[in-house]
Amino acid sequence: MINPTWVKRFNQPPTRTASSRIIQSWDPGGDNHWSVCVTLLLQDHKHYLLHVLRDRMRYSMLVARAIAHATRILVEHALIGPALVAELQKAGLPAVTIKPEGDKQTRMAIQSAKFESGQVFFPNQAAWLAEFEHEVFGFPNGRYNDQVDALSQALAHGKPSYELSDESNEGFRKFVNDLWWHSQLMGRLGGY
Repeated sequence: MINPTWVKRFNQPPTRTASSRIIQSWDPGGDNHWSVCVTLLLQDHKHYLLHVLRDRMRYSMLVARAIAHATRILVEHALIGPALVAELQKAGLPAVTIKPEGDKQTRMAIQSAKFESGQVFFPNQAAWLAEFEHEVFGFPNGRYNDQVDALSQALAHGKPSYELSDESNEGFRKFVNDLWWHSQLMGRLGGY
């Protein structure tokens, strides 16, 4: 589904700017399932994979690890996901529950366009990278899919590709302001 040649690489992530965002996507697992956290830097309509945490954890360890890794947190609304979000919110962290739509294969197929258009970057080296790539590039035929699920969730809920730049937003504000002044002038002149 994801062609390995579509993935861009980086040695060091770009320097963060005011418009950069870090998000985390959790597939919280549960009884004897893998729990996965994918951390992405979203910048300039590109998605940089910074870290992947994959482990089998008891619930108390899962909460502790999620708090320790906390940024903007997306948690799949399945199994123990809602309980994890409640714990994180109680700790004052920005966690939200995401209810997946469609099956895992469909969700990743939708996000594959970001790979194909060169918007997704993986590091050249990381201790977790080989296992992560094996699962992502082998999907949907691999043994596990928890990392794929966390990644597709993060890509789906990151900064939308249609979001306007600061310059475009300023231009839009000027246009609306000019339109308002024009309507006021036309109203005074009896044009409306």
